Amino acid sequence: MSRPRWSYVPPTAADDRLRGAVDEALLAFDERRRRDAESSLFRTLLDRTETAISATDAEGRYLYESDLNVDIDPSRAVGRTEVEAKPEYLRETAETDWEDDMHVIETGEPIYGKLRTYDDYHGYWERKTKLPRRDEDDEIRGLVGIRTDTTREKLAEKRLRRQADQVDRFARQVTHNVRTPLQMADSALAGCARSDFV
Repeated sequence: MSRPRWSYVPPTAADDRLRGAVDEALLAFDERRRRDAESSLFRTLLDRTETAISATDAEGRYLYESDLNVDIDPSRAVGRTEVEAKPEYLRETAETDWEDDMHVIETGEPIYGKLRTYDDYHGYWERKTKLPRRDEDDEIRGLVGIRTDTTREKLAEKRLRRQADQVDRFARQVTHNVRTPLQMADSALAGCARSDFV
């Protein structure tokens, strides 16, 4: 164990056991403060972002589920898998998501930005990222899931596609309306002799 940055016991103290005990207590206090600060930062991230975050254990059971998830009551999700926690009408989707979770946990291969739509849920879109959650020994202990509602972006894309289609149809119509009289004039001119214009 390394000596803490600061110590209340002078190095000249006669009792090494006392100095060791105080140093250990100070190290533990430093570590606890660091963990509390990290926990506070994490809690702020969870509470202040519009991104839903979850964490599972190695069997895919929720350890944490943010309250932004519209399909799952966070208080009922902890200890359950996605299949167990989601409502019956989303069973097929939950099974697919759980299979993705197990793939990440078993292989360690993350899934980045997978786009998913829930047509049965009023055209809701989300982008999912699933990352393996590792311990200090780099062993996979579960996963962290990050979901972002992309419904507004998808609806904007649809509107832009519709508008682009309307502009394209309008341009074709204008082209047709201009080309048809020109083709008729060209045909009429082609049938005339050069002397007809002199």
